[in-house]
Amino acid sequence: MGARNGNPKLFLAGPPDFVAGAKREADRQGAVVVGEASTPHDLFALVDRSGADAVVLPTGPEWVKAAADLARVRPNLRVFASGPLTRESWELLSGAGARSVSGDPARAVQAAVNVLKRLYPYRFVFSPPGGGEGPAAPAGDRRVVAVPSRLVAVYSSKGGVGKTTVASNLAACLGAWARRQEEGGGPPCRVALLDFNADGSTAVYTFCRGAVRPKSVTLWRDLGGGQAPVSWPDVEVSMNYHGLSNVYYLAPPLLPEEVREFDAELAARVLRLAARFFHFVVVDMGVAVSARDPAVLALEQATDVLLVVESDPDVAMLVGEKWRRETRLLVGDEKKVRLVFNKVRKTWYSLRDLQVLFERMAGQNLPVAAELPEDPALEKSKAKGAPLYSLDPSSPFCRALDDLARRAFGILPAPEAEKKRGWLSRLFGRRVVEACPTSTPAR
Repeated sequence: MGARNGNPKLFLAGPPDFVAGAKREADRQGAVVVGEASTPHDLFALVDRSGADAVVLPTGPEWVKAAADLARVRPNLRVFASGPLTRESWELLSGAGARSVSGDPARAVQAAVNVLKRLYPYRFVFSPPGGGEGPAAPAGDRRVVAVPSRLVAVYSSKGGVGKTTVASNLAACLGAWARRQEEGGGPPCRVALLDFNADGSTAVYTFCRGAVRPKSVTLWRDLGGGQAPVSWPDVEVSMNYHGLSNVYYLAPPLLPEEVREFDAELAARVLRLAARFFHFVVVDMGVAVSARDPAVLALEQATDVLLVVESDPDVAMLVGEKWRRETRLLVGDEKKVRLVFNKVRKTWYSLRDLQVLFERMAGQNLPVAAELPEDPALEKSKAKGAPLYSLDPSSPFCRALDDLARRAFGILPAPEAEKKRGWLSRLFGRRVVEACPTSTPAR
C-alpha cells in the first residue's frame, strides 16, 4: 500500500551487509523495499516480478556488468551503482544509462529516493489551474520543481498496425489516471490527443461522434501568434473534450485547404502550446513522412516514441528495415524509442521470434514497452464512440496497456473492486472482480 501512496519502490542487491544498511535507510526515507537479491542471477530472476522503480546495488566486479545489462534491457527501471568505479566500469555504466552514487549504502539510497521523487508523475502534486500552467512540487520535497510535459509520439512505418487504436486507448488510460488524481483531492492534470493523420483518421469518429464540425489543428494557426498571452480558456475552446475518457482531442485537418495549411510551422505552434497546458500529450500520426511533414517534427520533439509493430513476421521485418534506413534518423535520441507489438490477428510467432526478425533487419534491438493481445472487444468499441479503455478497462488489451503506462510513465493502473459474492461463487470458490467504473469528469 505504501507504493500506492507515492512511496518509491526499491529492489536491493548485493552482499548481506550492504543490503541491510540500504534497507535501514530505505525505511527512514519512507521507501518500500519490494525485493532483495544476493547474486546477479537472483537479481535478474526476481526484479521483473517485484514492480520496482529502481535497483540499488554495489560496484563489485560481478555487479557492474549486471547493472549495465539491467539498465540496457530495462530502460524504464532506474539502476543505481553504489561505490567507486574504474574508468572502464564508468564508461560501461554511463553508456547503458545506469547512475553512479555514493559507496555508502545509506547515501546511495538517499540519492535514489531523491531522483525517483522527481521522475515519476504520480508522485507529483500539481499547481492550481488559475493561470492554466505552472510548476509542480514533488510530494516528498519542499522545493518547487517544474515538471516538463511528456510528449508521446505513436508511430509506425507500416499502415494498418493499430497506431490509432494504441494512441486512443493510451490517451484514455492516462485520462482515467488524471481523473483519479483529481477525485483524490489533487488539482487537475490534463491529457491531450493530437491527431496528425493528415490523410484521414478513424479517431475523429471516436472522439467527435455526432459533431458537425470537429475542432481541428487549423484553429491553432492564430493561437499564440498575437501579442496577448494565451490562457487555458483559449486552448480549451479550441479542442474537443471527450468526457468519458477525460481527453482533450484535436482533430486532423479535414478539408483539402486545411491539409495544405498544416505545415511544420503550424505543427510547431501546436506542440509548443500543448506542452504548456497539458501534462501528457499523445500524438497520433500517419505513415508518410517528408521533409516538412509535421510528423517529423513530432518525432524529433517527442520525449517518448512508441514504435508500433503488428505481430506479423513480414511487418516486423519491414518496420525493422525502415528503422535502419529512415526512422532512426528522424527520432534523434534512440533511447526514447520503445517497441509495441500489437497482436491484430492470431499468429504462431512468439514475441521473441518477432524481436529477432526486427533486430535482423534493423541492425539493432530496441526495448519492448508492451505486447498488446488480440481483443475482440476493440472492434465493438469503435461503434460506441469511445475508446475501449473507457468502456471496459478490465479487458486483456486494456490491462496490457495499464502495464505499458506503468512502465513507461510511472502511473498506477486503476484499482479493482470486488463484487459481492453470491452463493455459487462462495460454493465453488471463484473470485469475480470488475474494474471500478469511471465517474463523470469534474469540469
